[in-house]
Formats: sequence, structure tokens, C-alpha cells
Amino acid sequence: MTTETGTETSTTPSTDRKGDWIQTYSGRRFWPLDPRPGEVDILDISHALANTCRFTGHCKQFYSVAQHSVLASRVVKPEAALAALLHDAAEAYMGDIARPWKRFLWVSHGEAGQEFGRALSSLKAMELELLIVILEALGCNDFTDATWDEVKRADELLLVTEARDIMAPLVDQWRHQPKNGFEILPDRISPWGPGRACYEFRKRFTELTGK
Repeated sequence: MTTETGTETSTTPSTDRKGDWIQTYSGRRFWPLDPRPGEVDILDISHALANTCRFTGHCKQFYSVAQHSVLASRVVKPEAALAALLHDAAEAYMGDIARPWKRFLWVSHGEAGQEFGRALSSLKAMELELLIVILEALGCNDFTDATWDEVKRADELLLVTEARDIMAPLVDQWRHQPKNGFEILPDRISPWGPGRACYEFRKRFTELTGK
């Protein structure tokens, strides 16, 4: 695709890469369907997550994926803190897609013009592949299954707490409630703006990695 002036747009396919590319905060091209470690930048990740609202924007006020990630890193065991901070890092390049969508979406990643269905992967599988590349790029790809179990627990703990503090009361309730045995944090969450969320994410990354 070209503009009226003949210059490339950010959706112009490259002949040697899979899919299309996006422009990142730092001015790089990034191919979400063809991620490479050398194109991953923690500054892009922190900035994008700080400007991405949780719950598809259905919060009482802006609450970022970056803040969610920082809080997750604080409620897990120390050895799982970095994994918790980065568990949603793929969303910096693909957006925060709501669970009801993510569970059922499939991605076509064949050549342009291919018959639909020839090259399909679940969106969750593609997200995992993207996350693996990100973790490799950041030197954080040696997490164990036990680590990810700890992150999953923290994610659920925050989900229940965020529902209490960030969302409007659900009219017909849902099962993720303390009365149904789900854990909840005692302290209430106070949402940060994008600027602070970005700063806190980068600060936490430095604390955990020394980078």
C-alpha cells in the first residue's frame, strides 16, 4: 500500500518478512507475525503497555496494562517477579485483546492471496510465540513451569482486585469473587496515568535485571 505521495505506509508487506509491520514508539518497524529478537526494545514495550488500557477500556478510569504488570511483579515470589512483569509484553505489539475474543480467534499467516484456511494458528498460540521471542531478546527465557503457575495465580488475584477497584459493579455478578474462594488484595488500586505507568515499569525492569 502507498500513500498519494508514493511513500510506504506501515501496512506495506515486506518481501522477506511474514505479514505486515507496525511502527513502534522508538521508530522501528516490527512484524508481529514474524518477530525477531533484535527488533525488541524494552522502551517500546513499556511505552506501549503504559498507553494500553486494561479491560478493553471498560474501566471507571484509565488503568494501564503496564500498571497491572508492575503490580503483578510485586505480589509473586521474588523468583517470579520478572516473569510477572513481562507476562503481557506481547500486548505491546498486538494490543490487549479481550479474553472472549482471544479464545476463539485464529490468525491467517499464509502468503497474501492464499486460500483462506491454508495457514492458520490460534491467536493465543501466536501471542505465545511472540512472547517467547520477547523474553529471548531480553535475556529472560529460562522461566520454569512453576514460575508461570505463580504468574497465573497473581494474574487471577489482580483480576479479582481490579474488578473491585477499577470496574463498575457487575449487574448479575460473576464467579471471580472473594465469597467464591478467590483471593483479593487488601489494599485498593489507585490508577496511574500513562507517564507514571511507563516510568514505574522501566524502573521495575531495571530493579529486576540491572539493565
